[in-house]
Amino acid sequence: MNLDEYARMYAAEDKHWWYVGMRETTLGLLNGHLQPRGSTLPKVSEPSGGYEETRRPRILDAGCGTGGLLARLSEEGWAVGVDLSATALGWAQRRTLPNLGLASVESLPFRDGVFDLVTCIDVLYHLQVHEDMTALREFRRVLRPGGYLLVKVPAFEALRGQHDKTVHTHHRYRLSEMCAKLQASGFRVERATYANTLLLPAAATKRFLENVFPLAAEGTSDVQMPPAWLNTILTHILLLEARLVREVNLPVGVSAIALAQRIPE
Repeated sequence: MNLDEYARMYAAEDKHWWYVGMRETTLGLLNGHLQPRGSTLPKVSEPSGGYEETRRPRILDAGCGTGGLLARLSEEGWAVGVDLSATALGWAQRRTLPNLGLASVESLPFRDGVFDLVTCIDVLYHLQVHEDMTALREFRRVLRPGGYLLVKVPAFEALRGQHDKTVHTHHRYRLSEMCAKLQASGFRVERATYANTLLLPAAATKRFLENVFPLAAEGTSDVQMPPAWLNTILTHILLLEARLVREVNLPVGVSAIALAQRIPE
């Protein structure tokens, strides 16, 4: 990713309509899969016949970027974030997040089975992820049996535009492709949906114009704050969709999201 993009992400992540709406959509899929904020997981029996101490969920944000989602996840459990970019982690440190590390999603520096949830949001599509299946197997390795993976990727190659060049997009996925890779990596897909459906016509039009007039769009990024009134409208549209996604799967959209459970051995 172009290094300047991280500064834009950090500045926009808490208020830009895309980040706010997509964060709520993504977290909405966890409905019922993590304990309510501040609670603990139930005790589980150990082979010795004793019990493990109750604890908060352990969460890994794999490819945490500038830390916007990680800050939210830290409210739900003990959360750690890793990223391959030292620049991104530098911005994340400004949020005073205590658990950050430099690492690739294809080689995670954690023991087997230590996390209850792994999130990987808009990472697998990146040019620096050489094999997405390797990353998925790593997520499975660090998850406890029965733990969950929440993954989000950009959808449909037809929607490729100038922003994809800016953030070094290697591949845009179909939801069926993502689900097949999850299943081949030892996961059972529990929820799978497209997202940013209500704004798909506007997004498709924008991408079409960028491809027709590439010189006019060259060097641009989608991470630009629109006027406040427009940002408010777009935010409300995505928050409405986030409530909808909690109940139903959407058939098409700009992003593809899946919640999958690690199948026990």
